[in-house]
Amino acid sequence: MNDKELIPVAIGLVLAIGGFALSFYTTSNNAAFWWDEAEYGILSKGLSSHSGFFGFYGDRSYRPPLIPIYIAILRSLFGEAVWNILTPLFTGLSLAALFLIGRRLFDMKAGLIAAGLMAFSTLFVFYSGRLLTEIPGIFLSALSLYFMLRAFDTFSKKDLLLFSIFTVCAFLAFYRFIMVVVSIAAFVLIFRFGAVLKNFKSVAATAAISLLLLVPLFYYSHANFGSFYGLFTLSYFNQAPEPLEYFLLLLPHILSNVFVIALLALALLYGFLYGNKQMKYASYLVIIIFISASVLLNHKEDRYLMPLFPILFLVIGAFSSAMVSDGLAAIRSISSQAQKFEADAARIAIFMAVIIMLYLGTLGNITGAFQLFEYKKGSFGDVKEAAMFVRDNSAPDEVFMTDSVTAMFYADRTPFGFNGGNLTFFIDSLSQRKPSYLLITAYESRDYYINALNNYQNAAPPSNSVEYVLKHPEKFQLLKLYPSQASPYVMVFKVIG
Repeated sequence: MNDKELIPVAIGLVLAIGGFALSFYTTSNNAAFWWDEAEYGILSKGLSSHSGFFGFYGDRSYRPPLIPIYIAILRSLFGEAVWNILTPLFTGLSLAALFLIGRRLFDMKAGLIAAGLMAFSTLFVFYSGRLLTEIPGIFLSALSLYFMLRAFDTFSKKDLLLFSIFTVCAFLAFYRFIMVVVSIAAFVLIFRFGAVLKNFKSVAATAAISLLLLVPLFYYSHANFGSFYGLFTLSYFNQAPEPLEYFLLLLPHILSNVFVIALLALALLYGFLYGNKQMKYASYLVIIIFISASVLLNHKEDRYLMPLFPILFLVIGAFSSAMVSDGLAAIRSISSQAQKFEADAARIAIFMAVIIMLYLGTLGNITGAFQLFEYKKGSFGDVKEAAMFVRDNSAPDEVFMTDSVTAMFYADRTPFGFNGGNLTFFIDSLSQRKPSYLLITAYESRDYYINALNNYQNAAPPSNSVEYVLKHPEKFQLLKLYPSQASPYVMVFKVIG
């Protein structure tokens, strides 16, 4: 490494460390796990205690298994501190990986700009404070895309093997990464079909290794959902896909603001017309992935497009780097060659425009990210408090029932879940499980539960769990309301009858 590279590398390292520190701060200051996070936590506890990987609260899980495995491993090393360490680790690794990949595929400035843009992205900052699949998915998908692009020309067996491993890991961390897998397959067949035929054995071996690594997941799917693909059919393919226009409209929110969108549009145009081979390939891949997303994604969640961050920001980084280099060269040229003033002035104007858009597309996002963080950080805090009340006022062998996975995680008791809207199932569960405590939340169906709470006297017969419990005080003693009696989110009952 020469002296000119030392400063950008130092900045890249600071970005990675800063990302870790910021992620640690936001993770530590969230009140409680959301539903999804609590489920990953329960799965990891089951793995750590050898009580069953997927078999929590008597149900089958369709959650991807890689994150619970990581949590269980780190929990054995760091204990309960793991809940505040896992996502910050992946946050720092994601930024470092994007910087190094950009440097390797394009140049130092491209990697630095790509990592910087992602580090200041509103969604990246916000979700780096949650124990969800998006940040690990970004890290693993970045490595998958990197080794795919490396193997694209040479079909090196080593690169193909690493591509296979990281692609499977990304899929096991985030099932919706299938949109990137399908896109890569389509991309390779379109642009390198002849090379695929020429290297058919290596490509077939890569596919075989990938499928072999997925055998345990296919076996689990067959055993619990009736077929090798039943897990995915049940969890992700039972809704209509979103139209492409939806994702295009959502893009300004996902990439933080219109300035980043403008940079992406200019980067794609530049890549198609003037980019080198790697940038052309990356630009085409962006388009194919968006088309795949419109076919394979079926849920209105902004975070589901976050696995696209590596390729999107790399394209923007490569374009911005080229414009910065041209602008700097023009500035140097003007002082020595006055006759080229017009052309160099245009390049300097483009350089200034890119710098302004990069500035407006980064620093302004932090405010938005922290506003979102402040708004969301108290979510499910009342559920956690109620669950810990149950934990502190019950014996370890006592059973409690709840409709909240978050409560199951924090109560640290033998939990059983129920569907509060299915009264028959609820009553049958009470008879079978014989719980000592009952915890009902209003988070997932707040209006439904609050209406039931306020009007249960008029419910004849009861139509849901809240109405049933409140109409039978001889069976259920109300112990706690959170956060207040006037507007409760959580109700805790002692089962006495």
